[in-house]
Parts: sequence; C-alpha cells; structure tokens
Amino acid sequence: MTSPASNLFVKILDYFFLLRPTLWFPLWILVLAGKGDYTYHAASYKLWLLNIAICGLFAILFLLNQIKDTETDEINDKLHYIASGIISKRAAWIYSYILIISSIIGVIAFGHAYLWATLFSLFLIAGILYSVVPSAWKDQGVPSFLVQFISGYILLAIGQSLRQTSFDPEWIKWTSYASAFGATAILTMVPDIKGDLAAGKITYAVKFGKRGTGVTALILVIIAILGSIWIGEIPLLIAAGASFIPFLLFTLYLTDRFVFMAIKVSIGLLAITVGIWYEPILLILLVLYFVVARIYFEKRFRLKYPSLSWNA
Repeated sequence: MTSPASNLFVKILDYFFLLRPTLWFPLWILVLAGKGDYTYHAASYKLWLLNIAICGLFAILFLLNQIKDTETDEINDKLHYIASGIISKRAAWIYSYILIISSIIGVIAFGHAYLWATLFSLFLIAGILYSVVPSAWKDQGVPSFLVQFISGYILLAIGQSLRQTSFDPEWIKWTSYASAFGATAILTMVPDIKGDLAAGKITYAVKFGKRGTGVTALILVIIAILGSIWIGEIPLLIAAGASFIPFLLFTLYLTDRFVFMAIKVSIGLLAITVGIWYEPILLILLVLYFVVARIYFEKRFRLKYPSLSWNA
C-alpha cells in the first residue's frame, strides 16, 4: 500500500509531465542560440528564470492543445492524462489559469516588461489561434507550419535581446535556426497522420503526405546547413549537417524508423552543440531530465520514455 506522501509526489509529477517538458528543450535551445556566446550581464539564474517563464507560457499552449485533442491523442496512442481521467478537464483548466498568471508575473519580474509583454502577447495570440479556436491553425496545412517557423524567429529574437548591444536582427542566423526548428517540427506531425485523418484534421503532414512533408523538411535542413556555413555558426552546422542523412533517408523510404531517427538526431545534437558552445547548464538539465523522466514513465506507466531508440 502506498503512503499518502508517495501518492502526492506521483500526482505532482503527473501535473509536471502534463506540461510536456520534453518540448521545453527546443525552446531553450533557440533562446540560447539567439544569445550566442555573449555572457549575460545579469546573474545566470535570471537567464534561467526567463527560460522558465517562456516554458510556462508555452506549457499553457501545450496544455490547451491536450485539452482540445483528447480524441486524437487516444487514436495516436499518446499519453493522455486528461482523456484517461488521470487529470480532469476542470483541473487542467484551473492549472492553465494558474500558469498564465505565474508566467506573466515571472516575465514582468525579470524586467523589460514592455518588450516581454509584447513578445509573449504574440505567443499567446498565435498559440490560441494555433490550438484552441474552432479553426485551429495546427489542424491546417500551411498555417501550422508558419506559426512554428515564426515562433522560432521570436525565440531567437528574445535570446539576442539579452545582449547589451544594439539590437540588429541577424536574419541569416535566425532563418537558419528557424529552418532547422521548422524541419523537425513538421516531421513530428508524421506519426500522427492516422489519428489526425480520423478526426478530420488537415495538418501539414496530412495535407502534403509523408513524401511532401519529408521533402519540405529536407529543404529546410539544407537551408540551415547553407546558412550556418555562410555565417560560421558551428553548433548549427554540426547538428544540421549530421541530421541531413536521417532526413534524406526518411524522404526516400518514408518509414517510422527514419522519421524518429531524424527527429531525435536533430534535436539531440543541437542541444549538445548549443550546450557546449553557449550554455553548459543546458547539458546538465538534459541529462537530469532524461534520468528523472525515464524513471517516472517506467514506474508510472511501464513505458521506456524518453528513449534513444529509433522505433518510437
């Protein structure tokens, strides 16, 4: 028999993993890439408070997305905390309100309130259009891709704004990283094609099929490689260059094995290279998260997740 304290701890972890923290790492990668090798002028903890606030805002969108997508999550055999009743819809809505208030307070407390309020308002508006409204953009072809691509630009801009220099947009760098981000983002839609079709959702992968999605992703990877060569952005060049083969293999053979290989290699290598070049703390967080998440999902659901395997 489990103790009340043990049950409470498990419930806390349920609410934490409901926010899909695996998806926080791409957000951090882009902010840190935007910051580059500049040493942030304030205490390091403030940089990570900002990153946590950003994740809080995006976590709201991930949460709203899950509230709306309980049907397709079941079809696609995803972890459905809400659909399975582990967390009620009412509790999820209350949770989202708490996150909204907490994130706004965190952003304002960080400073530069007007800048952050403007940028995060754009995130929230785009996120609501993307996930919540009846004609949600994530369920449409091109709009779903554009929102994710533009989000990459905004995250990079936030990172660059941390520097104590004049804010001159680095369009080539932003386009290169946003292309890498977009390539991986649209490929994550491929495993969900079956459920999205059943629910009548026309995502990018549904609209253009596996081949069309693979070709688009491959073109974006090539743009990322060429851009990184042009400006000498070594972290991106290593990650995008090594990712080219998995993306090519998926485009040629269209198998699940290669789609998961492309996703994991691209995100994993970019996290490692950005961590080494710009913020080593990212590597520590990555390893810590992997260990904690692996133990949690194995004990809670008998799942081996996260996994380095190419099969899922």
